Amino acid sequence: MPSIAPRRCAAGRHVLHPAVFTASQLFFALPAFFIAAALLWPKPKTRQEIAADAFDRRIVTLLAFGPGLAMIALIAVSGRGTFAMWAIRSGSLSGYGS
Repeated sequence: MPSIAPRRCAAGRHVLHPAVFTASQLFFALPAFFIAAALLWPKPKTRQEIAADAFDRRIVTLLAFGPGLAMIALIAVSGRGTFAMWAIRSGSLSGYGS
């Protein structure tokens, strides 16, 4: 009789991998949030009017959060974890990669 343990683990991956990915992205974005906080705190005395309508705000929000939300959705659907590939090209160009 086959064990059901692998199926239980597989079901947990659909929740675990997106949660780990989201937590790691928030953790690594903390320095950027602290740097950006200097723009908002202390509050400026004069307020500039921004000429952006609702469509502009929606499209910028989509461009900012769309890729990350799509990545989290795909991780949740597939159950696969993510892995960093930022050094793949430079490793290939060094002559040591395959």
